[in-house]
Formats: sequence, C-alpha cells, structure tokens
Amino acid sequence: MSSLIKRVERDDAREEKRMAKPETLNDLIKDTMRVSGVPYPVQVDAVNHPPHYKVGGIETIEYMKAKSTPEEFKGHLRLTAIKYLSRTGYKDDALQDLKKAQWYLNRLVKECEDEIG
Repeated sequence: MSSLIKRVERDDAREEKRMAKPETLNDLIKDTMRVSGVPYPVQVDAVNHPPHYKVGGIETIEYMKAKSTPEEFKGHLRLTAIKYLSRTGYKDDALQDLKKAQWYLNRLVKECEDEIG
C-alpha cells in the first residue's frame, strides 16, 4: 500500500510541475516547442524570428501577408509597431519592445519599397 501512495504522490508532483505556469517568455517558448514536437533552439531571437511563430512550417507573418490585401498587411505592420511603442516601459522588457516596434517599421518600409519597385 505504501508504494502505491508514493507512486500517486509522485504522479501528482509531476502533474503539478507540468501544469505550472511558465515563469518567463523563454520558458513559455520551450514548453510550446516541446508540446508541438518542434526542436527547441539554443538561442531564441524573440524579436526577429520567435520560434513559436514558426510552428507549422511557415512563419506567421508570412501567412498573414498571404491571407491579406497589401493595404491590410501594411495596416497590420503599422498598428503593431504602434502597439509596441505604446506599451514600452509598461510590459516585459522595454528595449525588446522598442526592437519589436523597429522590426515592424522596417518591414513596413520594405513592403512600401517593394510596391514602388
């Protein structure tokens, strides 16, 4: 009987650990990669190519571009840059938010330049 109780306690502890909320963005990314079966990279580039946006074989931003009009896509890029600028200093890492805003602005500029030719 004692071994059964110990096994149940061990299983409960494992379940609690599995259900625990991730402490950092990096932990969340690791958990997402583990569950989805995608190998977890050693270094995470949370600004330019977050690995959780590549699940499914296509980067989410490219899928969004393919499913929207050029005007909708440029609007998304502009508004997302505004989002990151607006929350800078209030959530997560301020420098990372600025880099993300810069990434979206750079992508917006590229889309506009590509339209011009």
